[in-house]
Amino acid sequence: MSEESSRDRRRREREERRRQREEEEKAKNAPATEQSTQDDTIATITVSTAQEDDESRRQREQAEREEQERKRAEEVERTLKEERELEEQRKQQREAEGGESQKGSENRESDEELIARLSKKYDIPESDVTNLLAQYKLADNDNSGSIDREELKGLLKKTIPWKISEKGLDRFLKTQWENIDDNNSGTMDFDEFLFLYDVCFKTSKPKELQTPQVDEQEAQRQKEEEERKHREVAEAAAAEGQRQREAAEAEQKQKEEEERLHREAAEAAAAEGERRREAEEAERKQKEEEERLHREAAEAAAAEGERRRVAEEAERKQKEEEE
Repeated sequence: MSEESSRDRRRREREERRRQREEEEKAKNAPATEQSTQDDTIATITVSTAQEDDESRRQREQAEREEQERKRAEEVERTLKEERELEEQRKQQREAEGGESQKGSENRESDEELIARLSKKYDIPESDVTNLLAQYKLADNDNSGSIDREELKGLLKKTIPWKISEKGLDRFLKTQWENIDDNNSGTMDFDEFLFLYDVCFKTSKPKELQTPQVDEQEAQRQKEEEERKHREVAEAAAAEGQRQREAAEAEQKQKEEEERLHREAAEAAAAEGERRREAEEAERKQKEEEERLHREAAEAAAAEGERRRVAEEAERKQKEEEE
């Protein structure tokens, strides 16, 4: 009875140790699984956040571009309005000073009188007026006393103090010709030309002639901005590719680690099964050995009892014989 209780106790101890080992294996595997889930969640959140940031940045840049374009359009409109107002004031001033009758009398003036009058009128040194009049007469190919639009174009190329493009000059004449040719004659006399020179070229470059440079600067700025955006997109794509590669490598390592843990768990389970079989085999052999010992002990006891009975019987017979 005591031996059976000892065997039961050993079996219970083995079962308890086995359960403890299984719980330890579960505890080891749980953090790895939880970490993998957390990594997947973080990666998903990161990708989603990066996409939202890109979309937000694109919308912000688009809004900034639209705002800049709106401001530029307002600036151009304001500048043109100011120029029109200034030119209107000049025309009114000229009309008040003599208008058409004065212009009609210019042809009857000598060059010296014309130079003196216009120098005083526009506050331009007589030497400059003299030089401009000489250039004006060279541009007046038909000696009509006035120049048309193409002749004015050639004259401006020689007299204005800036290097300008053909396109810029065409744009300037297109916007200014009607304002300059206030009598709609289709031609321009020297007084009108000097007015143009005084208003548009004596102090600063006209807006129309600045526009090509502004356009070129704006185009360059937009080109640099596009190149910067392309670099940012390429860098973001490279970073995203690197992040995806790292995530794939981490996932591969996690998968390999899980497979290793699974193999180790399977090997541990196989080892545990083998250990159990060996323990059961040892227990079976021990039980058989104990049963054999019990049988031998019983047989020995039975033989000893038989021997004693035989001895007692012999002793009894001997005693009877002696009696």
